[in-house]
Amino acid sequence: MGSRAVAGLLAYEHLQKTDASGISIEEAMKQSQLSPLPLEKIKRNDIQAYLEMHIEQGKVLENEELPVGIVTGIAAPLWLEVTVTGVSAHAGATPMPIRKDALAAASEMILAIEQMFNDRTNSVTTVGKLNVEPNGVNVIPGRVTFTIDIRDIDEQIISTLEGSFLRQMQKIAERRKVTLKTKMLQLVKPAKTDPMLQQQLAKGVLAALIYFSLNLFWCRCL
Repeated sequence: MGSRAVAGLLAYEHLQKTDASGISIEEAMKQSQLSPLPLEKIKRNDIQAYLEMHIEQGKVLENEELPVGIVTGIAAPLWLEVTVTGVSAHAGATPMPIRKDALAAASEMILAIEQMFNDRTNSVTTVGKLNVEPNGVNVIPGRVTFTIDIRDIDEQIISTLEGSFLRQMQKIAERRKVTLKTKMLQLVKPAKTDPMLQQQLAKGVLAALIYFSLNLFWCRCL
């Protein structure tokens, strides 16, 4: 959000998004003595590019035993909310063959999505939120809501993957005799690092490696 504001891409409608408690971004800002100033005044026109250094959040560089990496692009997220509706019934009185278990169906969908992404290099997906109703020990789940987070640096790949697993989930829903409903929560376009900046960063990394290698060699000689 901060980057969008500085780039002049943040709109007032974005500040109306709410959290799980129903508090909007604008309200949270005011509660923290922050004023959502006229967004037009926040935009900066004196910045061409900026460099942001990060400690790696994943394990890619660590697993490859590399000290540093140059980001080629930011994998933007597509967030979906999926609702699977079956029939809630007593666990002890309902035979297995006639059940319409929303949680069992949702579980199969989640595993199918994971399997689809396992063989991919850059694309990742996560189901991070799950809500089961009525959430009783002896009650067959009648409705399950879960979220899907998909990320890739290519917008077309995200769209293709979305269509593919939505069709697969629909097939599972039909086979298990449950209904499926999806809602888009957020869609952000991926951003690729400027090639010229990548080249300049690569030169800088190479120069640093040569410098430290020569200093290490000199110290050993001494």
